[in-house]
Amino acid sequence: RRQRLLCIRDRALSIRVNPTLSVTTTTLPNGVEDVDYGTQTLASTGGNGTTTWALAAGSDPLPTGLTLAANGEITGTPTAAGTSDFTVEVTSGAQTATQALSIAVNGTLSVTTTTLPDGVEDVDYGTQTLTSAGGTSATTWALAAGSDPLPTGLTLAANGEITGTPTAAGTSDFTVEVTSGAQTATQALSIAVDGTLSVTTTTLADGVEDVDYGTQTLTSAGGTSATAWALAAGSGPLPTGLTLAANGEITGTPTVPGTSNITVEVTSGAQTATQALSISVIGTL
Repeated sequence: RRQRLLCIRDRALSIRVNPTLSVTTTTLPNGVEDVDYGTQTLASTGGNGTTTWALAAGSDPLPTGLTLAANGEITGTPTAAGTSDFTVEVTSGAQTATQALSIAVNGTLSVTTTTLPDGVEDVDYGTQTLTSAGGTSATTWALAAGSDPLPTGLTLAANGEITGTPTAAGTSDFTVEVTSGAQTATQALSIAVDGTLSVTTTTLADGVEDVDYGTQTLTSAGGTSATAWALAAGSGPLPTGLTLAANGEITGTPTVPGTSNITVEVTSGAQTATQALSISVIGTL
């Protein structure tokens, strides 16, 4: 009988244990509406070294205009402002891992202030606040590089407030710039500073009873080019037969001799000014 011999040989074996797969990207930068988002690459650790990326089952979509490639790159141009919350999934060998992420798409930044009110020389301008749309909630304002200055006495703060007291009449043209995140926007603006309004007529011609007075035109300085005249509240009346028109003309035929003391008032924009005057009417010989 033959004996059967068993031959046992040793062989070295190995088992590779891959690290646990996880997504290491936890935040993504904001985008800007209608501006190329560039390339943001998702990252992970663990797995077998080969990864495939996708949106997880049931996830909400990326912002409109953006796509996620299998290599983890998010690219495109977002076309609508808003925040998108979604979940990405990475696969490596037999492992998968997910991560909730979001991308905020800011609207295109613009300055919505297009006009500013006039100021008055040596009168507090109050507070005028510049406004913008788009960008993030955080904005910083300044005069744009190369801009002419604001009217002397006015300043622009970083929060967009224009304040101060203008000290010289004239019109200043300047350009403001707002910054929000990575965006900037500019707007050309102007402020007209009106001179202090005053009545420059200090005397009026005498009249003669029953004789046409002709036309005496009241004059003023400062304010805007548009003025309106009237007798001030509480003023005595003009001589009987005379009238004061809104354009400052005193006309008519006085019918009673004597002296009338009056106070005239001129209005120009937000300013008013008054002046005490008198008209003597001489009786007919």
